[in-house]
Amino acid sequence: MARVFASVLPTPRTSLLGRERDIAALRDLLLHERSPLVTVTGPGGVGKTRLALAVAAELEAEYDDGVAFVPLAAVRDPELVLPVIARALGLRETAGSSLAISLAAVLRDQHLLLVLDNLEHMTGATAVLGHLLEACPRLQVLATSRIRLRLGAEYLYTIAPLPVPNLNAPLSATSIAANPAVALFCQRARQASPHFQLTADNAATIAAIVVELDGLPLAIELAAARTAMLSPAALLARLDQRLRLLTGGPDDSPPRLRSMLDAIAWSYDLLTPTQQAFLRALAVFAGGFDPDAAAAVCGQDPVSTLEVLHVLADHSLIHLSARSSPDVAGRCTMLETVREFGLDRLREAREEDAVRAAHTAWVVNLTERAQPHLLGPDERAWNDQLDAELGNLRAALTWSLDHDPTQALRIMGASHIFWAWRVPVSEGRRWLDLALEATRGDSAVRMRALTAASLLAVAQGDVQATQDHVSAVMIGGDDVNPVTAGWAISHLSAGAFFTGETGRAMALLDRALPLLATGERPVDRAWAAYSRAWHGLAAAMTGSLEPAIADYEEALRLARAARSDGILLFILDDYAGLLLDAQQLDQARALAVEAMEIATRVNETWLIAHAMLTSASIAAAAGDGVRAALGLGAAHALYLAVGLTMPPPLQQRRDLAVDRARSALGSTAFATEFDHGNANPLAVVSAMLRQEREQANMPLPALTLAFTRRETDVLRLMAAGKTDREIAGTLYISRKTASNHVASILRKVGVQSRAAAAIFAVRAGLV
Repeated sequence: MARVFASVLPTPRTSLLGRERDIAALRDLLLHERSPLVTVTGPGGVGKTRLALAVAAELEAEYDDGVAFVPLAAVRDPELVLPVIARALGLRETAGSSLAISLAAVLRDQHLLLVLDNLEHMTGATAVLGHLLEACPRLQVLATSRIRLRLGAEYLYTIAPLPVPNLNAPLSATSIAANPAVALFCQRARQASPHFQLTADNAATIAAIVVELDGLPLAIELAAARTAMLSPAALLARLDQRLRLLTGGPDDSPPRLRSMLDAIAWSYDLLTPTQQAFLRALAVFAGGFDPDAAAAVCGQDPVSTLEVLHVLADHSLIHLSARSSPDVAGRCTMLETVREFGLDRLREAREEDAVRAAHTAWVVNLTERAQPHLLGPDERAWNDQLDAELGNLRAALTWSLDHDPTQALRIMGASHIFWAWRVPVSEGRRWLDLALEATRGDSAVRMRALTAASLLAVAQGDVQATQDHVSAVMIGGDDVNPVTAGWAISHLSAGAFFTGETGRAMALLDRALPLLATGERPVDRAWAAYSRAWHGLAAAMTGSLEPAIADYEEALRLARAARSDGILLFILDDYAGLLLDAQQLDQARALAVEAMEIATRVNETWLIAHAMLTSASIAAAAGDGVRAALGLGAAHALYLAVGLTMPPPLQQRRDLAVDRARSALGSTAFATEFDHGNANPLAVVSAMLRQEREQANMPLPALTLAFTRRETDVLRLMAAGKTDREIAGTLYISRKTASNHVASILRKVGVQSRAAAAIFAVRAGLV
């Protein structure tokens, strides 16, 4: 039967890359789910029109009356939407009848796919579209829009930017070339410069370019066009001014898609002035924000803030992520290109200083609320929160160093344990040094910052800096808070350990412990426990074994009462080392196993490194050279990853373990096993934990969690290092379904990362 409506779909100039799953999902929604209205949403430049055209071309033969494509970007009056649709279908208005009635009458029995492109500025016409769908049961509409249409029949399909390479994983030129975002860049670059090639020399740079551009297709295409004049390295260096750079799209493209500035401005201009001001203010956040943070910085009440955030998300200008747990708020993120646009508008409105000040005040408040809890029963939750806000901490520190250095002191003085715990120590020291250089005086804020600086300095083995910082604190005499003084003196004692002054270390701890005992915050109680363990270490180093054991037993009691996993782990490790030196290997191994259990559960790199060194030392003492060499290599890699320096007692333990393992294996075999552990630290950690439990005659944990069969399959693939996309391909499920399974597994296991889940899988005997 001849088709009633003839339609010629626009023919794209280039092939569509990386959208196979999206095409399959939309095909399923239209053909199998029979969804009356499917709206493809996403930010400007993500490729909604291109995807809709690909779907329409693939499905054209499936519709008895064909496919009709109706571009609406140039239409400004919602009253003109129906006339434009009618004209595209070749229909005329019937005399004496409204166009809506005439159109419904003609389409009532037609099996047609109507593709409506760019509906975001035509929200006034959505009610008419809804009536048309009700009147025409066989009509289906595939719409593209930066905002949802809010019709009852609507199924929302959000198209994400293209996946980008993981720059933290080992990458080859071949694996980089297979990435869809990179493939798009190379395709467009060859159009601009026929001699362009992806090579081993430029592959990593091109990967960094597409990551910097968030995988956004329009941004990638506009950037690739610049390769006619710029090398990939020169292009990457200029992306800090991306809105000025990403221009010059083809003249036959719609005006809104000839530059990233135009693409974002198209959405921005659809907002009310209040919503525009909100978007500008939100641009100061780096790495995302939650609704409470947005309310604080934008100066609005929580309810009004939520309303505006939903509007901005509907316009695809921010992304709202689901809550990771019932106790954690959903998080909002913004593409970097949109963020740069917002910052430009913020400066144009002369609002930046005021908003930056509000943002810094929010960061100060966050870190000072976190400070008492960074060690103790809630340490993981609070450190996780600061970890999530690391980009915002850096942004606030950068601004405050130029405008209000005291705020930088407050941030670092409150959060220094986080910087020692989660971030390479060198970065924390740099921020603290800059803040201290920019301020003067002897305020309580400065005393706390100097104490914080002494901890970070001693963590890197910088004894002189530790001495200088503590001396500056103690100049305050009676005006210094006793607990602050206790912290500072305990850090000084750690410096004495580094220089081998064991007697001095013990004398300093004798001064610090009574001061620390006056602290009532969880963080103070935990640090008092650890300082007691240091006292035991000093006693052991002077040959007083019984007093040392008494100190460690008291330290364990205090740490368990303080409920700080991090501090408990260190005490267990140090106590295990003491028992190892006393040749009590069984008791040492039991403590080491508990320490490793804690380290892998909390998934902190520096804690795992410490526990790994202890386990390797016990293996060496027991004559197991292979396990010792593997563990030493893994510990070496993990210590380097966080930038920590071992104090002399640990260095001596490591050196003894190296000598024992090398003697057992020979130099060549030792080097081979050490290098393997250094290259695969997490895999070695998993294996060592299993072996240590067996050696200590401890049963492996039973798999008691309520995993479905599919979740078990997903967990095995996670342990093998598969991404969500790879899991989806292996199990023949959608990427969204795979991601949902991964999120469910992380919740059930009670961990935050895939690496920690992989360790659980090994421990549970799944792999």
